[in-house]
This record gives sequence, C-alpha cells and structure tokens, in this order.
Amino acid sequence: RSLVGSEMCIRDRLVLIWLPLLSVRRFMQEIFYRMQRQLKGGISMKKFRVHHILCTVLYRGEGYSGTFCDNMTQKVRELKADPEEPLMLVTDPDMICARCPNRTPDDTCVDDKNHVKSKDLELLELFGLKENQLYSYRELLQCAEKKLDKENFLKSCGPVSYTHLRAHETTL
Repeated sequence: RSLVGSEMCIRDRLVLIWLPLLSVRRFMQEIFYRMQRQLKGGISMKKFRVHHILCTVLYRGEGYSGTFCDNMTQKVRELKADPEEPLMLVTDPDMICARCPNRTPDDTCVDDKNHVKSKDLELLELFGLKENQLYSYRELLQCAEKKLDKENFLKSCGPVSYTHLRAHETTL
C-alpha cells in the first residue's frame, strides 16, 4: 500500500519534529555514558584550568622544564586532535599542571599568594563560565575569542613572558 498525500505530510512532520530531538537524546546519552564510565573508574574526566584556554593557544613548545614541555606538548596535541571531548573546567591544578616545577605538594604555586588560582577566577568571571562544568575545548576557545580583549589579556598573561605577549599581539 502506498501513502496518500495527507499521510506523507504527517510522516514528514513527524520526521522534522523527532529528528532534532533524537540528536539531543543521543548527545545526552553519550554524556551520561561517559559520566558512568568515569564513576566506575573506566576513564577519568580531564580537568582543564581556566587560564590554560589561553596558554594552549599560545604554546610554542617552550616552558619551565623539559618534562613540563613534554607533558604540555602531548596535552595540547590531544586537545587539538579531539576539540569536542568534554573537559571539566577547574581553577585548581589540572592535566597540564601535572609536571609543573612550580607546583607544590598542596597543589598551589611556589608563590604563596597562589596567583594562578586568582588568574583562573578572574578569567572565569570574564568569560562567564562556571567552574566544575563540562565544556568542549572548542567551546572554551570560542568563548575566549568573543570575550577577551587586549587589556584583559595583558592583565592576565602580562607577567607570563614576553614571548607569549608577542605571539598574542600578532593575533589581536
């Protein structure tokens, strides 16, 4: 039996209504699945510091030490290879900080003012993001691109290094 005109219209309307909902449903299922795996110890959610949104874009293979650079190079490569992977946005040490020579056993910086956490909190507010929320690397980059201006960049990253400043100035 073939469909008549009105039956085809009903079918087409249902497809147009349900298709986007199915995509959202699949997305939510994937997030739920990943969270279940994380809770069961199957994978660990990658933590990502707020200020590393800027660091990973400007990173050129130089840094504090060889082990730090090796780790950061690998992490930047992973982020760029899968920019849609969910990341837990944090203001504490993350996967990049793992090999930082300035990290103390109590997860602060050798600078007793813990200026890095302050930087993270300022950028979190500037970008309008929420700590301990999941974002993709692509979403974080897009947010920074929309909301970061030169003044705020210099305020946040000015003390980091002249090399980083020069690299950013060419992209403003």
